[in-house]
Amino acid sequence: MPDRDLHPLLREQLESIYGDQPHALPEGLVRLIDESYRQLEKDREVLEQTIQLTGEELLDRNQALLDQVLQQERIAEELGQSMSLLRGTLEATGDGILGIDMSGRVITHNRHLIEMWDLDESLLRQGDGRAVLEHMVGKVRHPDAWRRDLEHLQDSPEIEWLDMVELADGRAFERYTQPQRLGEQMIGRIWSFRDVSERYRLEAQMRQSQKLEAVGRLAGGIAHDFNNLLTVISGCCNLLSVMPRDEHAKSAQLVAEIHGATKRAGDLTRQLLTFSRQQAMDPRPVDLQWVIREMEGMLDRLLGDDIHLRCDLRAHSSVVLTDPVQIQQVVLNLAINARDAMPHGGTITLGTESLKVGVEGRSFGQGWLHEGRYLVFKVGDTGEGIPAATLAHVFEPFFTTKGDSGTGLGLATVYGIVVKSGGLIEVESEVGAGTEFRVAMPLVELPIDEQQEETSESTALAPGVRILVVEDNDTVRMILQESLEQLGHTVVAEPTPRSALDHHLESIDEFDLLLTDIMMPELNGYELAERLRAVYPSLRILFVSGYIADIERPENLVERADLLPKPFELSVLDEKINQLLLLPKEPAE
Repeated sequence: MPDRDLHPLLREQLESIYGDQPHALPEGLVRLIDESYRQLEKDREVLEQTIQLTGEELLDRNQALLDQVLQQERIAEELGQSMSLLRGTLEATGDGILGIDMSGRVITHNRHLIEMWDLDESLLRQGDGRAVLEHMVGKVRHPDAWRRDLEHLQDSPEIEWLDMVELADGRAFERYTQPQRLGEQMIGRIWSFRDVSERYRLEAQMRQSQKLEAVGRLAGGIAHDFNNLLTVISGCCNLLSVMPRDEHAKSAQLVAEIHGATKRAGDLTRQLLTFSRQQAMDPRPVDLQWVIREMEGMLDRLLGDDIHLRCDLRAHSSVVLTDPVQIQQVVLNLAINARDAMPHGGTITLGTESLKVGVEGRSFGQGWLHEGRYLVFKVGDTGEGIPAATLAHVFEPFFTTKGDSGTGLGLATVYGIVVKSGGLIEVESEVGAGTEFRVAMPLVELPIDEQQEETSESTALAPGVRILVVEDNDTVRMILQESLEQLGHTVVAEPTPRSALDHHLESIDEFDLLLTDIMMPELNGYELAERLRAVYPSLRILFVSGYIADIERPENLVERADLLPKPFELSVLDEKINQLLLLPKEPAE
């Protein structure tokens, strides 16, 4: 290989060793060294290029990292601002806010929550959401209901909940809760509490004002009707007092008038007590569809030829817990009300359907239906409808659009019976398009009471039946004693429960039956009966009362006992006593 073709570094090294003299190295070795130098030079160039590219890439990556750091700082700053804004919003709202995650840990709250519920901040710092909710339960008026709500939410975590809770100190909070989600995943639940005590108080005042207005109308109606009845009774009694004794026919007619007036007064009183929810009821399982079918023929005759009655009974189950006599009154009053809305004829539809209400409940009329199964009874007409201004008053006593022909107690009576049976009623009407009343009542699974078969055996009782009568009204006590003695019974009458206990507690087993009023001073009739039953468990009892306020008959006074509302016919009193005395003495096991 000529020297000029050698790599410059190799030629320089050979010249430094051999000078101008030719080198004596083998040609193959020189070529190999030359190729090595050339390869090193290529590798150096490649390395330099690689170093240059790597540096540029590092600069790019450093710049990207720097940009990312700056972006994270901006995000952190914006997040801090958002959190500050969120915290400020939570503190600025008038509601108490509580957030609890799926594990039951408190994740957020605000100052209003602490103030509204008088919470210890250490309780919140501990983060035990269940303990916080339990603290709230201890503050409300109905803690058991709150605990049931919490159980519902635990079983159905996906539902929202809005209602009102009353606190033991008289305040009222609107309570709202909803699940908190992150995408499709549920991460917790948010609670919101709003103090609506002032609104609640104003609404209560408004309701009281409306009640006072209704009471004023009620008082006027009572005064009018009872003055007429008392005029009849007083006039007949005056005529009887001056009538010759031989005028038997006329005196019998006057007595009949007195009897009729007292019966109408009794009916009016029962309607008023039913409206005010004070009328005594005898609730039992009743198949409402069976009641409607039984009444269909009677209603057809009552409604008239120009009214077409249609029944559309679709409910799978229709057994409700109510007084069978009073539920007939509901059907009758609603049907008559529908007839009166169609003076020129039309169609009345009596219908039923089943209604299932979920855990979230639903509104119905002016009330709220809780979870459960209900029977909805509907009465619709094709009349002219009810104007909106009138619709708001249809259930008020003595409110009528029928002029002198109406008492204004029909729908008020319906309302009282339905509510006392645990149901609700609503009405929907449009002028020119008819009206529909809907009654929702809880369904029951209890067996229907079979009607007692008429017995052909004589109900005449053996002589010597002893009855203890306890009645605080002197005149009523005298009439009861005279009536029972006329029926052949031996009667001992006491004016108060205390005197009955003082005179007969130790000898109560000598009596076959206790006949007692319910509403009396010191002790009511139920309390008296319980004390006497403690000594003589086989004692049969007949309660009589004009009204029973809010007192419910204890369960241990249901067996071998009955209830008779005042006023009553002598024949009905005799029948009730005979039925009780024919029952076995020994309590059922």
